[in-house]
Amino acid sequence: MAAENSVETGQKSERSLLISADDLAVLIGVSTRTVWRLLSSGKLIEPVRLGGNVRWNRSHVEEWIENGCPAAMNSNSTKQASAMREQH
Repeated sequence: MAAENSVETGQKSERSLLISADDLAVLIGVSTRTVWRLLSSGKLIEPVRLGGNVRWNRSHVEEWIENGCPAAMNSNSTKQASAMREQH
């Protein structure tokens, strides 16, 4: 499978379906540490966890960016929002 140029990771450019925190940081122009902070604060879409690896679906990230990077609701936020709706 031939690689397409897209995310530049320092050594080579390639386009993959799942991207790492380092690649995501390059894509959105922040540090890797900021990626983890955004995720912890619920401002970043949820990643895919594969064993000990954490990756983001590239097409979901691109869609998230196109939509203006809206805050994502993580599973805890979703549970809290559902509980609040049930109370009202």
